[in-house]
Amino acid sequence: MSSNSWSMGGSPSVEESCVLELETTYKDNLGSFANMFDIVTYHSIDLYALEIYTDIVEDIFYAIYTKPNSFKEDGAMNDLSVWTLVKEGSAKGRGFGNGTPIRDFDIGNLTIDANETRAFYVTLNSTDLRYRNITGEMPDAKVGDMFAKNEDLGLQIGISVGEYPLTSNTTYFFGERVWSGTMYYNVNRPCPSRAPSMVSSDAPSGSVAPSILSAIPSLIPSITPTTIISSSPSLVPSFAPSLTPSFPDITIRPDLTTENGDACHQSDSLVTAFDAGTGAYGSMFSVTSKEETIQVTTLSFHTDYGGGNVTAIVYTKIGDFVGHENEPSAWTKISQSTLRGSGKGHGSTIRKDDFQSVILYPNETVSFYISLTTADIRYTKLDGVELGDSVASNSYLDINAGIGLADYPFASEYFIYSPRLFNGIVHFDRRSACLSETNVTYSFNINHIVDVRESELFELVANLCDQVARMLMVSDDKLTNLRVEHDMSLDMASAKKGSNITCAIETSGYVCTPVEITLKFKHGDGIRDGKLRHIWRVFYPEISSGVNTLFDAHYGGETPVQTNLNLTLTTSSVAAEMPNATANAFEMAVLNFLKEKMKGTAIKVLDAEVTAQAVRNVRYLARDDDSVNGRPMATLDISTIIVGEYRPPPQIDFSGVVEDAIDADEQSFDEEIRRADEFFEVYDSIDVVENVTKPLEIPDTQENSQSISTTLIIILVAVLVGFFIFVGGYCYHRKKAKKRKGFDDTFVKGSDALKEERSFFPRISTKRRSLNNGSIMDDNMSAVQWTMSTADMSQADYGESQRDYSVNYEMDSRREDFYDEAQESYRFNESAIDDEAYQQ
Repeated sequence: MSSNSWSMGGSPSVEESCVLELETTYKDNLGSFANMFDIVTYHSIDLYALEIYTDIVEDIFYAIYTKPNSFKEDGAMNDLSVWTLVKEGSAKGRGFGNGTPIRDFDIGNLTIDANETRAFYVTLNSTDLRYRNITGEMPDAKVGDMFAKNEDLGLQIGISVGEYPLTSNTTYFFGERVWSGTMYYNVNRPCPSRAPSMVSSDAPSGSVAPSILSAIPSLIPSITPTTIISSSPSLVPSFAPSLTPSFPDITIRPDLTTENGDACHQSDSLVTAFDAGTGAYGSMFSVTSKEETIQVTTLSFHTDYGGGNVTAIVYTKIGDFVGHENEPSAWTKISQSTLRGSGKGHGSTIRKDDFQSVILYPNETVSFYISLTTADIRYTKLDGVELGDSVASNSYLDINAGIGLADYPFASEYFIYSPRLFNGIVHFDRRSACLSETNVTYSFNINHIVDVRESELFELVANLCDQVARMLMVSDDKLTNLRVEHDMSLDMASAKKGSNITCAIETSGYVCTPVEITLKFKHGDGIRDGKLRHIWRVFYPEISSGVNTLFDAHYGGETPVQTNLNLTLTTSSVAAEMPNATANAFEMAVLNFLKEKMKGTAIKVLDAEVTAQAVRNVRYLARDDDSVNGRPMATLDISTIIVGEYRPPPQIDFSGVVEDAIDADEQSFDEEIRRADEFFEVYDSIDVVENVTKPLEIPDTQENSQSISTTLIIILVAVLVGFFIFVGGYCYHRKKAKKRKGFDDTFVKGSDALKEERSFFPRISTKRRSLNNGSIMDDNMSAVQWTMSTADMSQADYGESQRDYSVNYEMDSRREDFYDEAQESYRFNESAIDDEAYQQ
């Protein structure tokens, strides 16, 4: 609040000094016991009051401490003795959106010299202090970065404290938190006048077209009556109502939804600056759209009147405003509302419900005029810029240099100053690709001390999971690709009491609470909901590790499962690979069939994805009346990964469950596939290949291959040639060996050794095995390698196959290493006070 809104005990009079304030934000999203943060002064100030923020309307107990230098120094995060108590006591909370004033400091006004860093510790004895977690909206922000500042001081991003009171054993610290509140102070310099000076420091601009109005009250009809009901009556009598409508097309234009049909919309904004430098009653400027249709939904303006209410009125007109600066009938009023000013350096945003949106077609210019009923709007004088030049731009919009007006509601030519930069933000909607939402839930039972309330527990757990998920999105290659290719982003993390897991108390003095955590993701339509859920489900060990940094947590949620489904489609025609659209239809057909079959079970089938296709066009032999006739046959082999989830116990063979579901109703499965796309009409049969523990091998396609008779002849000839070569070689070596002494003994021993060596290699079982039970290969790995090589499988192929199926073991090891390196990012502690570690 400003100095003329309410008086503080011990504060100087306005005549003696200029009373000012610095506000952070009252847009909270979290809460707990306390905040720690630093301020930096640019001039010497006397701090005499604070507003703290709680969303409850009842008595609270507060304590405010301060110390020189940063709160990260002198062990202050765990030592209350290094802090000086400024004020403690009880106060009545003002509730949602309102600061609770704390005045009359016990130590008197707190004088802070210029260029000084000073720490503050603001705490309640309950978890009702509200603040803002900015990790989502400002992912690169760090503790110690500047969040809010003016010409006298700046307030940095700090931390929250999840315990009360502060002790040497306090460990619950959470980074990147912004204290919500306002600091009131004074400086020894003259205060600026709130009324416009009658003697202008700038000569009236010559670039603005001469006004046709004089200072004498005008008889020209005023603004067209608006259909918007004002949220508060005007403080100034209006002119006579207009006799004819002016620019009705601005109000009858369709909104963006009507214009673009069912297309999705993305909210966007363009900011100019908050440099101020000068100001008066109003700011007039134009905006120009680019290649897309956009819809201006509201404005944020700059006022140095913080804490109190201001009345803002917004007008618009199609085209440039030049020549209409003081012509009310050329403008249409689209907003009038009373709102709380956010103060110098911050945007004061008009509620969208109080603003009639304006649509701009491609490459169109529309003008806006925003005026306050008091001379409290701030803008910036421009040098070297012409009226109408672009002063802010993005891919969708240009904001152009405008003018300042030193009268209300419109100013005569003697009170118009040009060029001036509108200080604020233009908010708009644009057409965009539609984003989908996917929720992934994780269930835990958490043992915690009795003193931790459920609301506090839920906040702490949600914060931990939020941090873990965001770290994974930048450290894991697959998740990074999803961010880049499918616009995946974490919208929010939340936690609530779970209801479907058993919770048991394990330690005396502890209680157990079932907790269900939900991560809400937004993403493009290129990835299906089920696949994304499965990908994030695989990371449940990392989420568990994050929760276990503060609590004894036991995961009790769904476990991911996966298997391969291999099909062979046979036709007497020519086979071909499925195009993308057909492959998508095939995947949905398989998915829908399995979902239907799994209804009422504990297993949820989430997604099906084609991973390989192979076409084989060959000729088989058919015997008819003792004659041999060849007929063409072709096959399409399809390998598909099926993923799902279930909540153990018991353990399941997901591969067997999938195959059994298809075997039990082969006809329905066949019909489901054929209904998916006419592509499958040419195939005579659709057969499930017995599941194997490696992906489908893709054979070389041979068009017009040899008949079976030719193939048999070639094989027989090759075998005979090989046999004669072997016999000849054997006889040759035997003859030479007879010349050596001890031939008989050596040969017998060599034969026995060869027999033992060959018996060392067991045959590989062809029995079907689950892809998830870890028993992929026989115990004797050398035997597997040897047998694989005889089947023309290269060592590189084998290594790749083995990596695919041992992914669970590799991920367990990788995850453990990952968390060994990343523990310090989850909380702040006394061993991590140095700046470098603290920034992590």
